[in-house]
Amino acid sequence: MSALPGLIALAGALVAIQLLLARRRARRSGHVLLPVPKQPLPDTRTALFVCLLLWVFAQFLLPFLLMSPNRAPPDGLTLFLAGGVVHLGLALLFWTSARHDAGVAMPRARVYALGVGLGFVAFSAVQGTGWALQVVDSWIGRETPSQDAVNLVRDGVGLELAITVVLAVGVAPLAEEVFFRGLMLPAFARVMPIGLAIAAQAACFGMSHVIGRPEQWPLAIPLAVVGWLCGRAYVRTRSLGSAVLLHAVFNGLQVVLMRIVP
Repeated sequence: MSALPGLIALAGALVAIQLLLARRRARRSGHVLLPVPKQPLPDTRTALFVCLLLWVFAQFLLPFLLMSPNRAPPDGLTLFLAGGVVHLGLALLFWTSARHDAGVAMPRARVYALGVGLGFVAFSAVQGTGWALQVVDSWIGRETPSQDAVNLVRDGVGLELAITVVLAVGVAPLAEEVFFRGLMLPAFARVMPIGLAIAAQAACFGMSHVIGRPEQWPLAIPLAVVGWLCGRAYVRTRSLGSAVLLHAVFNGLQVVLMRIVP
């Protein structure tokens, strides 16, 4: 078992501690490091319902189109690419409904710096959680599960690798942030306290990655942590761009780690 994930988790913990200390110093001096915008989150329940219907329809339609009797079963990259195209289309279709940062006065540099910083913290937190899961799995003699995209990143070469990286670092963050943070979080906040709404959408985000694969349920735990951080970033900045950047940085660091660690 590689010790690199544990070292990364330690580095991320130190960064998180520095962020908390900076916030504490700002409060002591009478300033707010990152004030919460006072504008209420909009009602996105209708847009969320429509987007969810379209996504479910696409999920059932894609296998029908790609797995006809006269064709060979599609490989993992084909399914990944087809899903990425659908997600990108839905993200672009609902981008206007999901973007709620109009009228929020906050320097863009601060918003994007927060996204990058929390992306590294999320990456470190997931590495620490993954390392702990590996330890537990080694004790009970079970193989630690991994996402299907992991094999595509680790084994891919040339154009196949390039397509996988673009989907993982560009398309997936945009599509998932539009749905979970731009549409789901404001809809949940209409019927529950904001803290509970952040936690609920994070749980949905984690579980969405293991739908139909119950043996991979441990993966939902670290991914829910990422969803919670993205939700917090969105609520603090009201900028979907900060959450997208956080997610992209996290996925990008994951890709780099997969390529350098066997």
